[in-house]
Amino acid sequence: VNLLNPSLIVLGGGLVNAGDVLLASAREALRCYTMMGIIEDLEIRLSKLGVDASALGRAIIAMDDVFAP
Repeated sequence: VNLLNPSLIVLGGGLVNAGDVLLASAREALRCYTMMGIIEDLEIRLSKLGVDASALGRAIIAMDDVFAP
């Protein structure tokens, strides 16, 4: 976060089952470990893909490999 300064972080996979507990912990950790002002505009969300996010991502990469020119 300190290096790239993203505007959005999306947490996915099995982590989304922790819901608001995970979001609160992530926000607290970011407050403790990032430089001042970095997280002012940072948004943290849980993936809507849930536990399937990793599998779907890998499937997309595989399809790109198969159908790449």
